Parts: sequence; C-alpha cells; structure tokens
Amino acid sequence: MNKTKYIVPVSNFYIELAFKLGDFIYSPSFEFLQKGYEEVSTDTLTEEEFNDIYIYIESIKKSHPHIAINSSFIILQDEFIEVSSIEESFLLVNRLSDKANKSLDIFRINECQIGNYETLPGIAGISIDGFRTIFQSNPHTGKISIVNGKVSFMIRDGIGLNPLLEPSLSIHSDPLYKCLFSDRTDIIYNTCRNALHRISEAMYMHNLNTAFIYLVSTLEMLASPDYIQFKKVKTKILPFISKSKSDYHERAKYLTDLSENKRTEIVHNGKNIFDLYSSFNEIKREMFKLTGIIVQYVENVIKSDLKTYEELEKKRNELISLLGV
Repeated sequence: MNKTKYIVPVSNFYIELAFKLGDFIYSPSFEFLQKGYEEVSTDTLTEEEFNDIYIYIESIKKSHPHIAINSSFIILQDEFIEVSSIEESFLLVNRLSDKANKSLDIFRINECQIGNYETLPGIAGISIDGFRTIFQSNPHTGKISIVNGKVSFMIRDGIGLNPLLEPSLSIHSDPLYKCLFSDRTDIIYNTCRNALHRISEAMYMHNLNTAFIYLVSTLEMLASPDYIQFKKVKTKILPFISKSKSDYHERAKYLTDLSENKRTEIVHNGKNIFDLYSSFNEIKREMFKLTGIIVQYVENVIKSDLKTYEELEKKRNELISLLGV
C-alpha cells in the first residue's frame, strides 16, 4: 500500500510558524514559509520536513495562489488513492478533512468557547472560496494535485483564531495533548476522544438549544455505553472529577438542577434555552461549565489509563469509596 502526503487548507486560522502535533504537521501560509527554515520552523520539525512542506505549499501557490496566501495548512500521511470518480473524490476529501479537522480540537478547546463565534478557526478542508478541497502529493512523480469535494458555505462572524499555543513546546505538555494525540485504540480512549471532538462540533452550532442538547448527550455517552436515565449520569461522572465529599455533593446538586430544570424543559417540554436563562452571557457560562466537566472527566480517565468498561467501573467504585459517598 503506497502512502503519500495530503495537504488540507484551513481558513481563519492564523499561524506564523511550522510545527508538528502528533502525526500532523502544521504550516503557515506561503507568505511566512518564504522566510525559511531558521525563522519559520520549530524544533518539532527537521529541516528535511520543512523543505518538503515548502515544496508542497509553493506548488499550491502556483496553481491556486488565493488558497496558498490566505490559508494555513495541515499535512498528514495516508493511503495514496487515484481518484476515478466524483463519488471517490467526495469520500476522500470528507475522510481526510475530518481527520485533519479533529487535530484542531486542542486549539478550539483551549482557546474558543461555545457562543463566541468570532474566534473560531475554519473547518479543515473548507477553503477560503467555500469549496471542500484537499491537495494530494503523487508518491511517484511528486506532483501536487487538487482533489475537490462539495461546495460548502460557513457562516463566519469574526476574524478567526490566532492560537496562543501555536509553536511552543508547552502545547505538548498540555493535559489535553495526550487525550487528543495518541496511538490508543481501546473503547475508553475512543469514547473520550469523541467526546472532546463533540465539544468542538458544538462550537459551530448557531442554535444554542442544539449545542446544549449535544453537550448533555455527550455526558450521557461518557457515563455509559448503554442507555441510562440522565439522573444516573452524575453517579458515573462525578467520582472522576470531585475533590472531596462536599465537592461531590455540590456538583451533584448542579447536575440535578441541570437535568430537572434545564434539560427536561428543552428536550421534553419544547422550551427555548433563552427562556431559561436571563442573558446570553449566562447561557455561555453554562456551556463553559458543561464543557469543563467533560474535559476534566476525560483528562482524569485518560490519565488513569483505563481501557475497558470493567476497569472503568472498578476505578469508579474505588473513587466512590475514597470520597465516602
């Protein structure tokens, strides 16, 4: 199976240095790449890797200058596929765009917030002109060619994201890094990883009722692989995020109120989230609190290196005993 490099454009995401996160290489626009390895690269990249990036983006600049100048790029390796139909093209673009897009979660979760659309980066694979687009390097000839997906339009309220974490080594010591960039494939890791991406997805939902329900269902997903009533979710989640017995009970009170007075009203009684909170800022604070619970749970579960639901349940019982609840 031949492997090759794919270059995925990202609009509204402004970086000035080239760096690596896990198996993904991030590149700034060609404007910055021209400054050369010494000025643009970080110690996460070799000079050879930087030179390859330069060749890729320079080629894109020649054929699609508006993309090369106005986009950052995520470069990843995957199977080389010679596309022979529109359907194959759409499938390849969607699959690799989604793969690249998930790597942006570390920036979104650290620096963006649900309800604050102004700072969101673009969706990886949606170019500045609204097309779903990726670029493919031919492993035999080195030629860079475009692979087009469907036309897609995004609502952008702001100028995008210039990430604070961009090139520094501190990003690799961020607690989220091991949660987002790992070779693990077990069910517990996959569920936790999906939960983090659901936070990112919720950030792009302009209907905050939908975003709220999506986050609440994420808690349910983390709590059990089987359906359980939401009131039982707190007993599954709280042992992993509570520092003490009093902290457990305080958080339990919060989740009970969330379930009975917010979730039930929105999901079952058709209320609008704006009827339940006094201001837009109050809704954003609620969303922030919900995402914080999800992130804290995921970080602690991943740190515990639990790989099966049996191990998860055993650890949960140990924590409950330690908390005395």
